Amino acid sequence: MTAARVPALLAGVVAGAFLLAACGVPTSGVVPAGEPATGLPAQVQVYFLIGDRLVAVPRRAPGGSDVATAVRLLFAGPTDAEAQQLGTELPLLNEPPTIAVAGDELHVTLPQGAGHTGVLGQQQLACTVARTSFGDRVVEKPAVPPLSTAAPHVERTFRIRLDGPGWEVDLGPRACPLSGS
Repeated sequence: MTAARVPALLAGVVAGAFLLAACGVPTSGVVPAGEPATGLPAQVQVYFLIGDRLVAVPRRAPGGSDVATAVRLLFAGPTDAEAQQLGTELPLLNEPPTIAVAGDELHVTLPQGAGHTGVLGQQQLACTVARTSFGDRVVEKPAVPPLSTAAPHVERTFRIRLDGPGWEVDLGPRACPLSGS
């Protein structure tokens, strides 16, 4: 490029910038456009049954993804559409269970009139809890035996006390499937 062309090119760029700046569009202030964008709605995984097999099912959690919301959604059972394929061994409740957290213990109390919960229903509850932030409490355990070359492992540490009218069950972490398949 010759020395004579550089000033001409520079003048063209400056003139183009002025033309674009003065293209007739008036300036404006802030234009209201509704509420700010939010992220995806909170979800929890609840466990239902296909036969005697546990399957994780995602649920929207309007109250947040805490353990109490997950347990209430679990006890609400499968939706009408899901009930064609999914089942539950949890009792049908006429009111939500009472849920309390103390340290690493979750206390779930069922209302009067609730039937007993079988082993599969207990697994549904334990696996649902394990998939919440409450169930994410973990401790690292050393390899066993002490001189083993095996790697240390992570173990979930929480306890669930499930109380019904005239009965109670203590549950702990379980091996749970991670997805609906």
